[in-house]
Amino acid sequence: MQATEADLELQRKWQAQAAAHGPPPPLVPPQADHGAGIYALFMEPVQVVPHRDGTCLVAYAGTHHRDFPDEPNPYEVRARDAHEFLLEAGGGAQHPRIVKYLGRLSPGFKLEFVTPGSLDGMRLPVLSPVPLPDNTPPPLLLRLYYRWALQTLSALRFLHSHSVYLSNICDSSVWIRADFSAAVTNFICATVPSAEDPTFLSGGFRAGDSYLEFLRDVEAEYDPETGEQLLASPRGDICDWATLMWLLLTNGFSVDPPPRPWVMWPMLFGEDPGAGEGWPEVWDEREERRLLSGRRFHRLEYARMGGILVKAWSGGYKSVDEVIWDLRALLEKKGVEVLGDDEILPADGNSSSWEDVLITVPPAEIRFRERGGLDSTARTTPLHAGAKAQ
Repeated sequence: MQATEADLELQRKWQAQAAAHGPPPPLVPPQADHGAGIYALFMEPVQVVPHRDGTCLVAYAGTHHRDFPDEPNPYEVRARDAHEFLLEAGGGAQHPRIVKYLGRLSPGFKLEFVTPGSLDGMRLPVLSPVPLPDNTPPPLLLRLYYRWALQTLSALRFLHSHSVYLSNICDSSVWIRADFSAAVTNFICATVPSAEDPTFLSGGFRAGDSYLEFLRDVEAEYDPETGEQLLASPRGDICDWATLMWLLLTNGFSVDPPPRPWVMWPMLFGEDPGAGEGWPEVWDEREERRLLSGRRFHRLEYARMGGILVKAWSGGYKSVDEVIWDLRALLEKKGVEVLGDDEILPADGNSSSWEDVLITVPPAEIRFRERGGLDSTARTTPLHAGAKAQ
């Protein structure tokens, strides 16, 4: 089929507009060191690579706006704007539990170099699948997870205090520092208050469709006056945080994850983590939706924050402060001392640090150092081989 005169005229118009605007913005910042490989991904839209000078990281989308080729990628812009808004709101200071923003590039922006890095792709020791009694001290690995839970909540409390909601917390949203503390990042879906109307939040759209059903059925929150669904709210971030913690506490990031068949929302199913029992043999979408609509979430034991996670998914928390309150109460009952807002040491009343008990093994594994005759290799042996777990 030949192009009509109207088609040709439209093409000439587009070409003239493109010429007037000049060449489209570059896709890749010249400071990005591609030869070093991708350091992290903020889901698919934005990649993170080392800076050519090796001093920091460079985040950029690598694609233009889908509908407007001469416009920068919206996910990249949203992350940059959220960081700069928070930097201004904090008077130039940055929260210690948020990966530091080091300035904008064209395109992209710079972030501090954090190692060992993203929880996405990281492998951790195995936490014993045997239910943990309420009246016994938590194992060392669980103390580490309590620490990460508090530190990520500390970051979320700061973000929410400035009406910034991440809207898509996942494993790529948490990076682990050299001292094995947790820092939050991945602001590509974050909301930012409008300068004209501080009550209006821009952004907040998810980068993919994988959690849209969960968002609609569980995380959705509505304006009590208008009945309209809120673009973003504390509840959504709290639900996502709970899902991430559930994966940690059930060995989802361990060197020997449980043999789970594919399901959309794994927290709906009880399981024997050693044998994988309690899971459907085949995926039944209707059954999973039935469990979801009834809020039939699997409750882990108290020590593994089971009540907190179910309450988060069930909409029982209105703010991050409420989650922190319940978590601090759990830690007090378990005899775990919290230093300051969110620091937990390997042992109470001991000057040892997490660097004394943990090591990083390239490319992305955290292990225990040798301790009491049980070395890190034994701690990461698959459970079905009969190994002990921390």
